Amino acid sequence: MKLFFTRPLFLLLLLTLGPLVYYWRKKPTSLTSRRKRDSLILRTLSVVSIVLALAGAQIESHSDKMTVLFLLDRSLSTGGDSESFQRTYISEALETKRREDQFGVLLFGGDSGVELPAGTHSQQEMGQLSTVVDQQSTELTSALRFAATSFPGETARRLVVLTDGQSTEPGVKEQVKALSDAGIEVWMIPLPDWKVKDVLLSRFESPSEIASDEPFLLRAVIESNGIEECRLLISENGKPKQDLTLKLQAGPNLFLIPQQRTERGPVRYEARVIAEGDKRQQNNKGEALSFIGEEKTVLVLRKNEGPGSLIPLLRGAGIKAVAVQPHQLPNSVGAWRDVACLIIEDVDSLEWKKRLQSITSLLVREGGMGLMMCGSNATFGVGAYQRTPIEPLLPVNLAIRRPKDQPLSALIQCLDKSGSMSGSPIKMAREAAIAAGQTLSPKDRIGVLGFDSAARWVVKFGPKGDGSALTRGVSTLRAGGGTDLFPAFQKALDTLETTEAPLKHIIVLSDGAVGAADYDKLLARANAGRVTVSAVAFGEGADIRFLEDLTKKGKGRLFKSDQTTEGSTLAQIFIRDTVLATGAGIQENPTEARPTATGKSSPILAGLNFDRSPRLKAHNLASSKGGTARTLLQTAKKDPVLAVGRAGLGHTVAWLSDLGGEWSKSWHETPGPASNLSLLETLLLRSIRSAVSSNTLPLAARGNRLTVRPSAQGDSALLEVELSSRRPLAGPVNVLTISSDGKSKQVTLQPTGPFLARGVVRVDDPGSGLVMAQDSSGNLLGRTNFTIPLAPEFTRLGTDSAALKRWSQVPDGQFDLGAEKVFKNPQKPVPVRAPLGRDLVRGLLLLLMLEVAVRRLPLPKKGQRKKEPNQPEVQISERFARLRATKESSRTKQTVQPKRKAKIERLKPQAQTPKSTTTKPTTPTAKPKPTAEPESSQESTLARLKEARKRKGK
Repeated sequence: MKLFFTRPLFLLLLLTLGPLVYYWRKKPTSLTSRRKRDSLILRTLSVVSIVLALAGAQIESHSDKMTVLFLLDRSLSTGGDSESFQRTYISEALETKRREDQFGVLLFGGDSGVELPAGTHSQQEMGQLSTVVDQQSTELTSALRFAATSFPGETARRLVVLTDGQSTEPGVKEQVKALSDAGIEVWMIPLPDWKVKDVLLSRFESPSEIASDEPFLLRAVIESNGIEECRLLISENGKPKQDLTLKLQAGPNLFLIPQQRTERGPVRYEARVIAEGDKRQQNNKGEALSFIGEEKTVLVLRKNEGPGSLIPLLRGAGIKAVAVQPHQLPNSVGAWRDVACLIIEDVDSLEWKKRLQSITSLLVREGGMGLMMCGSNATFGVGAYQRTPIEPLLPVNLAIRRPKDQPLSALIQCLDKSGSMSGSPIKMAREAAIAAGQTLSPKDRIGVLGFDSAARWVVKFGPKGDGSALTRGVSTLRAGGGTDLFPAFQKALDTLETTEAPLKHIIVLSDGAVGAADYDKLLARANAGRVTVSAVAFGEGADIRFLEDLTKKGKGRLFKSDQTTEGSTLAQIFIRDTVLATGAGIQENPTEARPTATGKSSPILAGLNFDRSPRLKAHNLASSKGGTARTLLQTAKKDPVLAVGRAGLGHTVAWLSDLGGEWSKSWHETPGPASNLSLLETLLLRSIRSAVSSNTLPLAARGNRLTVRPSAQGDSALLEVELSSRRPLAGPVNVLTISSDGKSKQVTLQPTGPFLARGVVRVDDPGSGLVMAQDSSGNLLGRTNFTIPLAPEFTRLGTDSAALKRWSQVPDGQFDLGAEKVFKNPQKPVPVRAPLGRDLVRGLLLLLMLEVAVRRLPLPKKGQRKKEPNQPEVQISERFARLRATKESSRTKQTVQPKRKAKIERLKPQAQTPKSTTTKPTTPTAKPKPTAEPESSQESTLARLKEARKRKGK
């Protein structure tokens, strides 16, 4: 046993013990020498107890009590019936557990969790494994750190790891060594090497850049475990291309697939392996990205098939242009690397995915891609681009400034608030109602009806004002009840019929079937009162057929559930329908367009004469934006017609009329400076070239080389990025990655040399993406693509017993021991320190009580005979006799006392009389008889009497 102190400086107080002992010895006292000595000893011990308690005294002992934690590998690489083996091993180990021993169960994969915390559990408490962990990777290093924090104190600690050894995280050996140094025994138990049939596409590659018409090879490495034949399916840009039947041997098999492509641009190849009896499908896919040629492409996003009017114009000017519909846009971020500019011709925001809109925003801001939006009845405000990732890129504001001659509108929204709308749907409905109301002017009238089994006004019908009443009212909308549209529809129609407004509109939102009623009668009334009706079928349970009939007869629009699958698009639906219904997004009166002061100096308008230009029949309404945006052409009411600007590295253009249709037909027929181009074509070509030119690398960055080496880790990847610059780097390099889901991440790389910068970026989404390098000023230094390979969790088969044996070679480490030895005594008993503070305080109180007793309690008088131990007790009758004698003595005192008291009263001084007055001599009283009082009491009484006589005689 050893003694330790947590606050040893307090031991210096023991130096005061000598002076205190000296003082106590010299201090005068009435105690006997023996009592004085005992008191001194007790006081000394009390002071020592106080000092030891203040110094934090602890005593160390050793304990054989043990805690065993079982760390179970639950990743996908374990395969087979690994859970059954782990449960059987634990059950056999618990049969030898002592009652005082503790155990617990932890699970791990990509993360770690506690299945059963450490404690003195019984074997019956070990049930089915229920804790859920990420099975996409085997992060054993992190699991070991987690297990080290799960042990209780004051017991021997033993960690039993049941795993296949296929860790996807480095540093396992170092972590095992750290646990051993901390006194934790680590036992490595390998899982059985299950002979599971499996086929693995470990590698799938293609050259990153290929010249046009140049043959090249796709490389596929397929590993087989018990499978002799498979099919390899290869697709090109999402379209099936090859279906190959391949013979396999055990282990890796290399296949080279010849390819050739004449079309320029990005090509995404996908490979998939199909084999009978394959137990794991997660490792059967691969992806590769290649670029054919280096020519930049302009994508024209159109609603309809065909080249339209822009494609022939651009191709005639030597610009590679491709017309695509919304569903043809590249889903892979890496496939956008070859796109120099995106032109949105006539597609509204609801027709292409919000994820692709986010990717477009990142490519424009961070990648320098150009963007142009053309006017139509499906773009800008009427295309519901408010609150989308595209809106901040445009050089105009989509918050519409309504003309003074715009007719007033009356809008009523009927919102389904039944119980099925609870949660996220009702929240989205509230946001959509508020967003649609913001497009109205303060004088426009709006009302919101909420309906379930009944209908009530959430926002009373009236002028919109500043919109605060609308926001407050809609915010109170709560879900609950059935679904009955008829009362709400009837109340909305009754209200609008008595309202004087040129434009009247009803929007119905419902996520379920409504009850049967005479809607045809109400729709006939709506047509007679010039009230239009639109509907939004939200969710899968809506009655599409009924709502189609409702909007068709109500002369409105129906938005189906597939357009509302991405949360925030519901607000865009309400906005678009409101703008279309009120006619607030398009100015249909003919107007002239003239250059602004900024436009006159712009190279886009150089040499163009607008004094004789005809009028535009219509254009989209928007307002000018400050900052880097510049309005080049505007109407007499200062509505922008042509505006340019910058969004990050990209140049953007907004042309608010159409492309030579009814709106700008006269401009298309007016000749321009060149004989072969009209005024409109010249204007469009110059605007597009201004956006495309921003995509090229600056002169200072040409010749730089940006390389990326990806390596997968679970469901994420590490990108080793290296920038080799032709010129010396002036400072840190900012690297931006855009993954396939449109998410971006930026890191800063410090130069490792005058011309070199390298670092590591973590990407959380598998697939392909883009990497861009910029200097501190935002100038583009390089751009390339990457493809994340298959995660190591799916590329490793079997149990790595060699690695487990190597990791267990630490002090007190063990490898592949039987379950019956798990709870055997630890190699080293655990030292346990117990604090003595409370025991010292209790002892101090006892010493103080003894010291007080030594000094205060009386001792028997000298000569008093001590009672013999065996002396018999006094009889009860003798005690009563003594009590009676005492009582008689007290009665005698009571009879004598009054006489003495009367005599004493006569001795009291009397009032003074003249000397001549004679008094009778006082007759002396009889001497009292002696009583049974003690002799000392009688003597004191006689003394007082004598003293009184003397005073009387005087």
